[in-house]
This record gives sequence, structure tokens and C-alpha cells, in this order.
Amino acid sequence: DDTQNQIDAYIKKFGGQNDTSLTTIRQDLKKLDTKDEYKNIKTKLEDMAFRINTSLEDFLSRLNSSKNTIQSLKEQIKELQIQLEKTAAQATNDFLTGLYTKRAFESELERVENEYKNKHLPYCLCFFDVDHFKNINDTYGHMFGDEVLSRVSEIIRSDLNARGVAGRFGGDEF
Repeated sequence: DDTQNQIDAYIKKFGGQNDTSLTTIRQDLKKLDTKDEYKNIKTKLEDMAFRINTSLEDFLSRLNSSKNTIQSLKEQIKELQIQLEKTAAQATNDFLTGLYTKRAFESELERVENEYKNKHLPYCLCFFDVDHFKNINDTYGHMFGDEVLSRVSEIIRSDLNARGVAGRFGGDEF
């Protein structure tokens, strides 16, 4: 009777009453009369425990593999986010001067105009170009011309307040 209780507890622990293999074992236990029959049931339970353990190991292996896949995907997503940020910066900022591109400046100007309309905040707009810039490029070369544009953009940035926005419209136009 004590052995029967131990076996019932073991069956409940490893599957409950809904599993057909366990139900069959339970029915077989009720018919037992000899130690050989108990040994037979013990063998069935050990086989079932082995199958459960094997299934669990397989599940854990697949789970670990999934974790590795998820980690790899997270790393790929992070790299793609970095690339997206770089691409967005390249689309927004002029590569030579670091100022807004024409498109980004126009978008920012639209935002400022809407702010003016809604909140009546004043703003100032200034356009200029570098006089005789073509002559600078032709006389001293494009690398020198790039340096002139870069220095002009530094001067512009240094004179902006915290809310100021500057952009390069193209060539020597700011």
C-alpha cells in the first residue's frame, strides 16, 4: 500500500492524470499481485522518466538556440539602428560644413514659421553667398575652396544662439 502511494505520487509529479501513458500505468498498478509486475511498472516509469528527461533536454537545447538567435538579432538591430542614425545624419547635415542640408533647413524653416504663426515668436532669416567663390576654387583649387566653406560654416555656427539654425543651400550659398 505504501509502495502504491509512492508510485501514485511519482505519476502525479511527472504528468498528472491526463497523460494516457500514465493512466495506463495507473490501471496496471491496480491489477498488480506480484513483485515482477511491480518491476515491470517500475521499468515503464523509468522509461517514461527517461523520455521526459530527453524531451526536456531537447526543449532546453532549442530554447538556448533561440536565445542565441535572439541575441544575434538584437545585435543586428543595434547595428542597423547605428547605420540608420548615420544615414539620417548624412541626409540632414552637409558633409563638408556640418550645417543642415537644403532639405533639412527648409523643413526646420517650416517648423519655425509654424511656431511664429501659433506662438507669435519672432525670427530672422538671412541668406548670403561667398563672393567670388568660383575664383577661389579656380585659383587655389577645390581643397582650398572646401576649407573656405568649412571656415565660413564655423563662423556662422559661432554666431548662432541656442535656437539658431543654419544650412548650406548648395555651393557657396548659406
